Amino acid sequence: MFDYYANGLKAAAFAAMMFSSPAFALYEDDVRISSDRGTVSEDVGVRAFREVRAFLEQGYPIQSIYLNGVSRGLSIDDIVFLSVRADPESAERFVDTALDMLPTLPGWACRDNSESVADRYAPVVSSDSLDPVTSVDTIARKFFDENVRLVPFPDWERNEAHLRVPTAELQQLIGDDYWYRNARDDRPVNDGVMLSLYQFDQSIVIDGNLDQVRRAVENGEPHVPVVVLYNEKDRRPVSRFGDNPLVGDLVAAYFGERLQLTHVPDWRDPYGDFHEVADIVEFEEFITLPAREEIDDARWGKITTELQADGFGRKPVIVSMYHNGSRVWIDQPDRLTAARELGIEQAPVVYLYHSIDRLPCGVAPGSDCEERIRKAAELAGLRQ
Repeated sequence: MFDYYANGLKAAAFAAMMFSSPAFALYEDDVRISSDRGTVSEDVGVRAFREVRAFLEQGYPIQSIYLNGVSRGLSIDDIVFLSVRADPESAERFVDTALDMLPTLPGWACRDNSESVADRYAPVVSSDSLDPVTSVDTIARKFFDENVRLVPFPDWERNEAHLRVPTAELQQLIGDDYWYRNARDDRPVNDGVMLSLYQFDQSIVIDGNLDQVRRAVENGEPHVPVVVLYNEKDRRPVSRFGDNPLVGDLVAAYFGERLQLTHVPDWRDPYGDFHEVADIVEFEEFITLPAREEIDDARWGKITTELQADGFGRKPVIVSMYHNGSRVWIDQPDRLTAARELGIEQAPVVYLYHSIDRLPCGVAPGSDCEERIRKAAELAGLRQ
C-alpha cells in the first residue's frame, strides 16, 4: 500500500488518477484510508476529513453529511470512520444513522468484502516521532506487528526520505529479491534507498538496483536515508514469480488470487523503471497487434525513430488489469508492431491494477456493509 503517497511512486499515481484515486498519499495525524490500490490521495482524504469535521462542528445533520460524502464517491464505511475520528464521543450515533440509511443507499456506497478493513484504516505515525537514525528492525516491526506506517511519504525524487538507518544494516539485508528493474545508464539516482516491507511473509527487500548502499559503504558513510514502502498481504516482489515471468502468469495471479506486484518507483522518462522483460509475442494472447498499414505514416515514423534510438528505454509497455470484468488493456500496441518490424523481440513491462471493489446492487440490512460500518467505527475509536 503505498502507500504511494502524494507525489511518490508515479506509476501507481497514474493508475489511480485514471480510476478514482491515486495510490499514495500524505495524511493529517493518523487519518489514513487505503484501498487495494494503496491509499486515497491527500487531496481526497485530508480534504474529506476536514470537511466532515467542519460539517459536524457547524451542526449539519449527519444524514446530509453522509449523503454528501457518498455523492463524492466515498463509501459509507469511510465516512463513518472519518466522522468517528472527528467526534469519537458520537460514534454510536454515527453507526446507528449509517445503518438506518443502508436500505436507501445505492450499492456503490458500500465496498465488498475483498479487502481487509484493518489494513484500510491502518494506524500511522509521523517519521518525526522516531529517532533521526532508526534501525531497520524498528521500522519493520511497527508494520509487521502493529500494522503501523510512517507518514508523510517523502518526495523521494527531490531527495527527501523518511529517516536514516545504519548503512551496515542495509548492506546485510541486500539479497536476491527485487520488485523492479532498470536498464538505463542515465537513470537519476536519488539519495534515499527504497526499503520495501512485505506483510505476507514479513520480508524486507532492499533496492539494490542503484548501488547506493555499496557507494555508501565505500565512502564510509555510517547512515543512509531510506524511503519505506508498505506492501499489503496481496503485494509481491516480482522476483517471487521467477526469472522473467510470463505476462499470462502475472495476469492470472491477479485475476485468480488478487496478487499484485509492488509498483515500480517511476516508469516515466528519465527513470524508465519496469517490472520485467517479456517477449512481444506474449502480448498477443491479450490483444491483436495492428498491422503496419493500419498505422499512420507520421506515427510510424515517430515510433520507429524512438525505438531505433532508445528501444523501450523512454517508456515501457504498460499492461493494465481491471478486476471487474477481468479485462486486460495494453497501451500503444502500435509500438509493439513497430518493434517486431525492427527485429526487437522483447520489451520491458509495467503492470498496473484497477478494481472498483463496490457492491453491485442495492444494500440490504445485514449485508457485509453493516459489518464494515461497525468495524470502521471501532477502528476509528482505537486511533485516539
